[in-house]
Amino acid sequence: MIERARQREKPTPPSSRQLRRQRARRLALRYGLGVGLPTLLATIYYGLLATPQYDSWASIAVETTADPFAVPTSKGSKDVKLVRAYLQSQELVDLLAREQGLESHYRDARADFIARIGAKGDLAAYFQDKLDVRQETSSNLLKLRMRAFTPERAQAFLRAIIAAVSTKVRAISSEARATALKSAEERLAKARESGSAHDLQRAEEGLDRLQTDLALGEAFVVVVAEPSRSNHAAYPRRLWGIATVFTASLALVAMLSLLAAAVREHAQF
Repeated sequence: MIERARQREKPTPPSSRQLRRQRARRLALRYGLGVGLPTLLATIYYGLLATPQYDSWASIAVETTADPFAVPTSKGSKDVKLVRAYLQSQELVDLLAREQGLESHYRDARADFIARIGAKGDLAAYFQDKLDVRQETSSNLLKLRMRAFTPERAQAFLRAIIAAVSTKVRAISSEARATALKSAEERLAKARESGSAHDLQRAEEGLDRLQTDLALGEAFVVVVAEPSRSNHAAYPRRLWGIATVFTASLALVAMLSLLAAAVREHAQF
């Protein structure tokens, strides 16, 4: 009697239909939380919360000739490297923050919480994300893009950047000229003191050549295209953003599901 009662109490294994339903519920929950929820949040953000951002574009060339499309010289390439380094410098960020209100613009509470700088955010790192610098491979031409929350500020920031670059290039060029001239003049003074006519002639000729080279090779900035102003927001790209989140979430969930299935199958051996 006891054995028969135990047999009657033994649970019945689930049918294949019940197993399929359980698996379907798990998949629905997994893809709902892993794909549906992120996509819903992305739709809310890009559709309702994301602050429009506008681009201003300009092109400049750092030249020692009047032709901004000339084949780059070694000196011209060095000048471009110096400009690119300055565009990434804390000095430029501080200048824009002081004279153009860079920090107050990007910390504006009216911008959404993802787009603006946080309370402890790094302004310099944030600025590098907003300023895009591209160099043409066949010339010393630089294409600049500045992104801001209004078309007016994007254009104003880029104008200020170009002005600062121009001032910096002139300052570096003037300093290099002064250093080179001082060195040549010191050599000339030593030649005069030595009393050697040969050394004096060489020093005078060297100074003349240097003055000619400096007059022809002084670096300056050419504005090829003035900063633009567009009333069409470049960001957010709403459909692209939502599609990106959906695709990435789907791929991640599918990969993790395959990995979990492989682990379960391996554990059965």
